[in-house]
Amino acid sequence: MCQFVPYMRAADGHIERISFAIYNCPHDVLEPYVHEEHLVDWPESTVFWAKKSGACIGVAPMSSSPAN
Repeated sequence: MCQFVPYMRAADGHIERISFAIYNCPHDVLEPYVHEEHLVDWPESTVFWAKKSGACIGVAPMSSSPAN
């Protein structure tokens, strides 16, 4: 199982992280999300979108927190 966090992309390209909706799911949940986008200055480094452009919901495998 992997933890995922959803991202939302508006029609104008604005991206928002939906941090309250973290969920556990098998890695094959990415099957419909085939458009990979690398993120800068976000907690996750990559988000996967179902559509190449325009308004869309995407998923990102959560980055692991460093051990204290």
